[in-house]
Amino acid sequence: IRLTGRYFADLILSSATNMARVSFVTHSMGARVVFEAVQRTMVGARAAGVKPPVFDMAILTAPATSDEILDDPNYADAVAAIEEFVVVSSRADRVLSLAFPLGNRVEQAMWPNDPGANAALGRYGPRLKSGSKALGKTGWYEIPPATKQRHSDYVPEPSNPVAPYPNGWSPKRLAVGALAPAVLD
Repeated sequence: IRLTGRYFADLILSSATNMARVSFVTHSMGARVVFEAVQRTMVGARAAGVKPPVFDMAILTAPATSDEILDDPNYADAVAAIEEFVVVSSRADRVLSLAFPLGNRVEQAMWPNDPGANAALGRYGPRLKSGSKALGKTGWYEIPPATKQRHSDYVPEPSNPVAPYPNGWSPKRLAVGALAPAVLD
């Protein structure tokens, strides 16, 4: 993830891409890539004396990252740079309730300074501190547990169409897609 974030930051800062504005739509571990990439972009731009692009929005669906990441000092530049965060979460997400805590412990053992509690942002939503820089720019959309939203129910799955949804948009995926007008208005 860190390496992917570095490559993504290099791409964003590349004169070949000449990016002026950037927004993100992520799922699961993609949230970590965004924080790594934007943090590295901001640090790299400052070191090179260049103007970074404007980071308009990060839509994080089922983000597999710490629920405290928006207040993590290791990502302070990223949080300051992104103008709006949208977190879509579900307490019914079993991947984030079972696999995330175990994976997080392994990651913290491998990288002792790796921050974060064992609660996933995509399961319980953001846990923001009083005075957080993210307070006024973070929206949280919790999918009710009664929907039994699975970790894979956030994006269409056209590679595995199931009648009567030949395009991969099941009712659960349509419900997440219906958030778009509220988020993007």
